[in-house]
Amino acid sequence: QTGFSASWLFLSLVLTPLVSRMNRALGMVDNPGGRRINKAPIPRGGGVAVIISFVVSLSVFALCASGPVSPAFPDSVFWKMILLSVSIGALGFFDDRFGMKPIVKLAGQVVIAALVYFWCGIGFHSTFPGIPWWLDLPLTVFWITGAVNAFNLIDGLDGLASGLAVIAATGMAGELFFAESPGKV
Repeated sequence: QTGFSASWLFLSLVLTPLVSRMNRALGMVDNPGGRRINKAPIPRGGGVAVIISFVVSLSVFALCASGPVSPAFPDSVFWKMILLSVSIGALGFFDDRFGMKPIVKLAGQVVIAALVYFWCGIGFHSTFPGIPWWLDLPLTVFWITGAVNAFNLIDGLDGLASGLAVIAATGMAGELFFAESPGKV
């Protein structure tokens, strides 16, 4: 798992400036003015570097693993989640590149979140087994679309979303480290 984290970090550091240059060339920039606080044009679409780094690193880790990547989910679910991760990233890139009506983007996010529930079988029932499906489905879709949009909405200040993502990932990694190693607590 350390190799996965190191490769994700390395790929992110290498790809971010390349994606930034590519997005500038495509005209994908936020120009100063309005509610923007930047003084110069800032490239949009930086999530592409993060998604590519994540998917490549996690896929290599999964392919090199001797068993399932997660004891909680079979490998078939893992690969479905990789595909859905790429899908949500592609939706965000398409919005950054061409601009989408908010309702269309939200509909795409809801469809992807519903696929997490129906196609992958992942929902709140994984943690709370007694929850009825009619409550589980909307909670799962709301949670996923809410998390996606929370990061999307705070992305107006350069570096804020990525900084909060690093803090959240560090917290989750710490929790997983201690949960998987109860003797170290």
